[in-house]
Amino acid sequence: MKKRRTLSRSGGRPAAPPPRAGGDTGTALLVPTRSQPDTTPYDDGLLDRARNHWRLGEWQPLTELPMDQIEPHPERARLLLMVAAAHQALGQAAQTRQLVRLARQWGCDEQLLVRVLLAGVHNTLGRAAAAGGRLRDQALAHFRDALQPGAGGARRGAVLARAQQEMAQMNLPGQAQQWLLGPESARALPLGHTGTALRTADALAEAQLARMDKLGKTMEKTIQLELANAVRQLEAFSNLQGYLTSGEILPALHGWPVSPDFALLVVQLLEQQHFDAVVEFGSGSSTLLIARTLDKVARKRPDARATVQMAFEHLEKYHQETADLLAGHAMQDRVDLVLAPLRPVVMDAGDTFNYYDTPAALQRLAQRLADVPAPRLLAVVDGPPEATGPLARYPALEVLLRALPQLRGQLLLDDYRRQGEKDTARRWLDFLESRGVATTVTEFPLEKAACLIQFDTSAAATSSPAQHE
Repeated sequence: MKKRRTLSRSGGRPAAPPPRAGGDTGTALLVPTRSQPDTTPYDDGLLDRARNHWRLGEWQPLTELPMDQIEPHPERARLLLMVAAAHQALGQAAQTRQLVRLARQWGCDEQLLVRVLLAGVHNTLGRAAAAGGRLRDQALAHFRDALQPGAGGARRGAVLARAQQEMAQMNLPGQAQQWLLGPESARALPLGHTGTALRTADALAEAQLARMDKLGKTMEKTIQLELANAVRQLEAFSNLQGYLTSGEILPALHGWPVSPDFALLVVQLLEQQHFDAVVEFGSGSSTLLIARTLDKVARKRPDARATVQMAFEHLEKYHQETADLLAGHAMQDRVDLVLAPLRPVVMDAGDTFNYYDTPAALQRLAQRLADVPAPRLLAVVDGPPEATGPLARYPALEVLLRALPQLRGQLLLDDYRRQGEKDTARRWLDFLESRGVATTVTEFPLEKAACLIQFDTSAAATSSPAQHE
């Protein structure tokens, strides 16, 4: 069971807790804010000690770092990744997988994760080559590559120190160690002083080596291609099963469209709650998925009010593709699909964004919901693209509240691993808090991560913003 923490930012009556998305996809985490800095004390020497253990190949001490010291550290994801690498070096696959999964949830950089795990592969290959007794150059090359992700690069002294440490851990005889280290071993300090040798080598390094050699790059590219192919094959198999059982084929849910885990989260939210409206900022395969889900939910709840679905798309090409997709599944009448080119939109704070041309369509939505005092609305925010400008998705909240000031809303933000989306979520929270609106935030550790912000402006202590054109 994952630890669950929920942040409520209160400006009025506390918001209800957010829905759990099922399985272990829904983990509520505290979203850091400028007004509430993290002041938890931590050991500021922990990262340096962990790095030294990693460089020296001292795997057992690294695995013994206490979790209660790692968790409050500002570099906890990097620390946890080094501990995972130590378990990998000791052949403890289950612990490695568990810690890598947690490091990703803590925001570990994906490229660094790949490089550190590849470094562990090189370390194992170096041990194998050294144990064979005939591949000296290959063994040293692998130990060099095993040290590439570390600060200070892979200086010759550091490589020899790692090689000496690994051969000692394998209990190879001194003659074998002399063979591997060669004539330069005379300059290496005894094993008990390898830390001093390594620190000296690092001090002489003029710049950090920030590269992977051709083997590492080839392995990384191959892994990515194989993973992409595996996803395509799984989607094809799933579609084949669906066609044989129901005669229908769903669109692909990977690559440019939403990822399958995000799509599943949307389905779970629609299944677990009733919404008066669902609004998408950015259309595509998710538009069809939502339409199909709402159709199925309506059959289960014949007495419930029909949910209005609206989707915005700023490019005519993709608007037409989504329209054709909906028509191909007889869902075109269920969705109000709006072609909304980007135009300058001024926010309440005075800054201007290029955003969907929404006022007419959202006023149309408001009229359809006029008999609902405070409609429940789910906004799926997956556009416009990041390339359209900084904080490109921020205006979603304000344009909704201009049309629907009294709203029980949920903002579901995709691509939450990106810093721009994290900043967008924080700014949404600040905007709502400044108007006395309580919020509840839930983060989901999906492939691209997602964030759900729940709020209720009808319960706010202060009035909502006035409507604008």
